[in-house]
This record gives sequence, C-alpha cells and structure tokens, in this order.
Amino acid sequence: MVKWMWLLVSWALLASVNTRAALAQRSSSSVTTTAEALAQEWFTDNFDNNETQLAVGVNSALNNLTSSDVMCYGVPSVQRRTNEEGPNGGCPDIYTAVNASCSCLTTGYADSETWEFHVALRTNEGSDSYPTALTSSDVLAIDSIRTLLVPSNLTTLRIVGEGTYPQTITFVPQDQDLPGSTLPIAEVDEGSIGITTISLENIDMSSITQTASTFYPSTALNITLRNCNMIKFGYYFFAGLDNVQYLDMSSNHLTAAYVGSSIAHSCSNQFCAVQVLNLTNNSISTFPTVVFNVDNLQELYIAENDITDFNISSTVFSAIETLAVFDSDLPDESATCTDGTWQTAHNRTFCVTSETTTTADASSGGSNSLLIGLVAGGCAIVVAVVAVIAWRYFSHQKTQRVSSSKNDFYSQEFGDTLDFDDTQVQVDPVFLNDPVIITNRLDHKLLKMGRCISKGGFGLVFIGEYKGRRVAIKKIRPDRSVSAAEIEMFLKEIIMMAVLYHPRIVEFVGVAWDNLRHLSAVTEFMENGDLRDVLHGYKLKGERLSWESHKATIALHIAEALSYLHTLKPKIIHRDLKSKNVLLNMYLEAKLSDFGIARMRYIVETHMTAGVGTSFWIAPEVLLGRDYDEAADIFSFGVVLSEIDTDDYPYWNDKNQSNRGRIQEAEILSLVAEGKLRPNFSEDCPKAIVDLADCCLQNDPKNRPTAAEIVVILERMIHASERSSSSLQSGAWSVTSSELGNTR
Repeated sequence: MVKWMWLLVSWALLASVNTRAALAQRSSSSVTTTAEALAQEWFTDNFDNNETQLAVGVNSALNNLTSSDVMCYGVPSVQRRTNEEGPNGGCPDIYTAVNASCSCLTTGYADSETWEFHVALRTNEGSDSYPTALTSSDVLAIDSIRTLLVPSNLTTLRIVGEGTYPQTITFVPQDQDLPGSTLPIAEVDEGSIGITTISLENIDMSSITQTASTFYPSTALNITLRNCNMIKFGYYFFAGLDNVQYLDMSSNHLTAAYVGSSIAHSCSNQFCAVQVLNLTNNSISTFPTVVFNVDNLQELYIAENDITDFNISSTVFSAIETLAVFDSDLPDESATCTDGTWQTAHNRTFCVTSETTTTADASSGGSNSLLIGLVAGGCAIVVAVVAVIAWRYFSHQKTQRVSSSKNDFYSQEFGDTLDFDDTQVQVDPVFLNDPVIITNRLDHKLLKMGRCISKGGFGLVFIGEYKGRRVAIKKIRPDRSVSAAEIEMFLKEIIMMAVLYHPRIVEFVGVAWDNLRHLSAVTEFMENGDLRDVLHGYKLKGERLSWESHKATIALHIAEALSYLHTLKPKIIHRDLKSKNVLLNMYLEAKLSDFGIARMRYIVETHMTAGVGTSFWIAPEVLLGRDYDEAADIFSFGVVLSEIDTDDYPYWNDKNQSNRGRIQEAEILSLVAEGKLRPNFSEDCPKAIVDLADCCLQNDPKNRPTAAEIVVILERMIHASERSSSSLQSGAWSVTSSELGNTR
C-alpha cells in the first residue's frame, strides 16, 4: 500500500509540472514579464477551478502592469477560471493563458456615481454561456464577489440577489493568501473612497457578518442589509462606522436592536448617529427601549417582530411621541395593563408604567428575552443600582471601564439561593458592548447550578439547568475571577464559541452573569464527558472500545470539527486539541470544545504556552517558537489518534511506565521538536490508522494532510468496513493509491 503522504507529495509535484508545462505552451509565442507572471500567479491563487467572481480589475498590490493588462480596463466584470472549457477571449492575454474568461460590463458603470448589480448564485444546470460583454440589466450568475476596486467618485453601491431566497454568494478579499479577517466590500486603488450608500438585498450574509471585519468603508452614511438571513454580528463586522444615519436591517432573524445604550443620552457603539432605524420583520422579542437613548433617532420601524409585551416607562413613551415616524405591531387583544395606564402615540397603544415599576430590558435577559442594546453599566437588580452605575459611568468616562453588579448565583446544589459578593471587577467596555455578548446573554435568575463535574487550571465546569434543559456551565476559578484580564480572556473565548455553528462543535447556549466575577458560559451538556475519561474508564472496566465500533467514528467527528474551523474565513486554529477537549454525548458522538486559546489565523502567535498535560500535543514548529498555521492542529490530531488507540496519554503510556515527571517531559518535548520522537501506537492498531497518523505527525507542516482530506480518508475507511462487514485489520480498511488520488 502506498502511503498517503507520499501520494500527496507526488500529486502536488505532478500538478505543478503540468501547470508549468501548460503555461509554457500557451506563452511560447510571447515573452511574459515578471509583472505579468505575478499577475498570473495571483489570478490562479485566488480562483478555485470553475469559480466565477464579480470583480473589478486586479489586485491593487500588483505593480508595473500596463492598462491593457487590467481586466476590462477597470470596469466591473464577471471573471471565471476553469480547466474544463476554453477561455472566451474576453480577458487580457496574460489571463487567457491561464484559462480565464471575462465578461465585461460595458454599460452603466463607466464614470457613474452609482453602481448596481443584480446577481444570482451560479448553478450547473444547463450550458453556461460566457459572453465577452454584459450590461447593467443582466443578472450575473456568480459564485463570489471579490473586494471591488471602485473609483473615488463612486457614492452608491447596490447589490441585489435575484431569486426566491437569499443567494448564498460569498465575499472574498483581493488576495486570499494574505492573513487577516479584514474583508472590505469595496476599496479604492487611488485617492480616497467616497461611498456613502451601500445596499445589500437578498444576499445570504449569515456567515460573513460573524467572521469578517471592517466590511464597510468609514464613509458609509446609509446602510441597507435587507433579507440577508442575518442572525447576529461578529466582533468587528461594523468596525469604523461612526457616522451612519440610515440603517435598514429589515427582514432578517435578528434578536436585538444593535443600536443604543442602557444609559440615557449616550451611545457606545458605532451607530450613535443613526436617525432612521428599520428592524421590521425580525425576531426581536423584547421591546427595544435602549434605542431611545440615541439622541438623533427620528424614525423607528419594529413591526413584524415577536414583541408581545408593550409595557414601557413614561420616559420611553415620551421618546416615542417625539419621533417623526414610529411603526410597530399592536398589542394582543388579551393584553392587560395592571401596573400602568393605556396611552396612544403614532396610532399605537402602550401600557405606560411609572419609572419605579418598569424594568429596563437591559436587565431582563433570557433566551426569549435577550438583552437589547449595548451594556454600559452592567446588569442591575434594582433601579437604585442602575442610578449608581450611571453616576459612576459619567464620573469616570475617561477611564471607560465597566463595573459588574453584585449578585452571586453560586450554589452547590440546584436552587435559587444567592450569596452576595461586594467585590467589583472592571473590564474594557468593548467586550460587554460586543453584539455577540449582548444577543446571547441569558437571564442568570433562570440558570440553576449543580455539582462541579470538571476542574482545570483556568475554570470549573458545573452541571446545570436552564429553562428545563440540562446544560453545562463553565466559570472562572474563584482565585482567578478577581482579575479583569482573566475575565476579558474568558469573554474572548465566549465570543469565539458563540459564532461557531457545526454538529461537531459543542453547542453554545448563552452567557450569563450577575457579577462579572461569576461570568458563566452555558453550553449543551455532553453526558459522557471528555474523551480522555471515556477511554480510561472503558479500559479500567476491561471493555475497551474498538476501532470498528466507536474509535474510527470518534476520530472522524474530530476531523469534521477541524475541517469546519479550518475552512472558515478567516480560518480558526484551535491550538489546544487533545482528548480532554473532545466531549462525548450519550451515543459516544464526539464534539470539539474549549476554545480558550483558539485564534483566528490572522492573529499570528508564534508561541503557545505549554503546561503539564498540554505540551505533549503541541506541534514541533510551535515548540520551536516558529510561525504556524492550521497544520499545527493536524499534528495534535495525530497525537489524539495515539490516545484513541492506546487508551492512554501520549508518550506516557503502557510502553513507558517509569519516571513520570517533569524531567522526562522536557526530554520528550526536546525530541519531539527535533522530529526524533512520535507517540506510540498499539501492536493491533489498524495499519491504515497508523499510516494516517504518520502523515499527521510529519515534522514539516507542509507534508501534513488537511482536515478535509482526513475526513475523506476516514469516511472511506468506515464505509468500506460497513459494506464488507469486516474488521479494521482487513483489506476494507486499507487505503489504496487509487482511492487516495480521488480525495483530491
């Protein structure tokens, strides 16, 4: 059997040779300059085979190109690269030589201050037609939109998806090889960008709003994101937007307003200048009172949401009265107003209560009553505490620190007993003001805590209950919770957890706190605990799991989780993959957890802290303090395969029982870093698994497979075994060279 690693290397070399030969043949009639060669390389690196992009020009970083080498002379175009069909001749020769086709948008764009595109996701149905010219009235069949290089005089950009449902068209940067989450929708090649209005309609933005940063230019005043399948926003998606006056986020799935503050006449996010806010047809369930603390607000549209409680304070009612336009649904006919009086404004009826009987929505969370607006003073319990926090906020505005409130819901058994803790912890408000934290905040009063089920150097995990659902509750250790830095680190982890959605990632339920010292991340409860304990437990009982019954599937699930993380844009590197961070449910299905030191790839950290019990999983390049990427996770996966096989720690296992101490650990790490030592596998481990692990544990990161390739290999192993009803040791669990070739 040919080892997978060598086939991968051979395939790469063959592809490289074929590409060079094809380029040489096509360019034999002319000499390619260095600048042109770089442009060709950029083009092939930024297009998948058969991918079609809406784009303008070429990468602005490419210098010394003539005007004839700029695609369609700088007007928008549909660009395509395919190895299956010949080019259409619409591109400059240097791109035609690498199988590029260009359809130039010849009318409606040159010297215009407004660009409008109508797009639809390209399908494989029927025969594709790629004319050399298109017009602004044509629907553009594309896969992705590359950051548009726009002229400085452009003021309005509108992109409309044509179809019944939001079009799943992706956005890609000018150069996908560069690290970073920054993904601007448009930028200028020369001069200053002048765009003030950007409208995206019927485009699926559910993923990009959570992973990209600085999407909009700072000049934007009017933003429309209508029917874009949005659920929530990531940390920096709206970064730099301080002057937006018109914001339309109608017809999405938002559960929060994303505008406002819990402090009157203040605003602590980007949308402080908003005058018109349209949140029609979303999933907001709590009346968004905090938006009225934005002094410039003139029009508010919140109809067709899930709001049923129209109890508001007299202050909020007065703010509604002063609006030029207000639109909302009507209260249910069965609604009562026992604590106030019915009053009417803008033909809408509200139950107006006194200030002392109204609880601000900023302090009444819950999965169906999420915190609306940005938290500027913590979660208060009584109005007096709110007043104190507000006073402190304005008195210490220069420090811009946020204090938590006082209650403590620690409990050793289920119950509602509260222990009070007067210790105040201050954190940077950017964390508590993050929309991800806001929209995922739960009502801590509904969170019940039971016994501690796991302890670590940083945190504790408790079994708990939220609204009748069994959950896991992760908290910071009490001795660490007095540190603002530790709390901020935990908030970063929570933000990371909240934006990940995959069947092989432990589900994030929400975040809760009454006092920031007791900040809690709530996740789904995995009945069987972590993989390390499961393997050890079955081993002690003499009922070791087999590769046929469970181990191969567990390995597949881990690989699927890594594949998901590594294909995000930007890619996410887990950096702490080990059996303790793999959790199993009642069916022994595996899910990846613990993103405390996970990082997006654009945050390049060349060193990971290696503590006892963690260092054995670290890749050599990380141990040596070198730059690393997602291949470091693949090395860790190879070590986890050893754990799964031996039911024991890597290196410290049945083959090496002696001297389990720090000296041996240091020696082991030194040998691993030098590529002289790998974890052991049992004698009865299937050869296909050993071969796969051998590829993952290569000292050179470039020689390791990707997570997606590992998924394919493991799926074929499992399916072959199921078809033949054979064991892993049989030929059904071998990987032939032909099968490996088909994984590419």
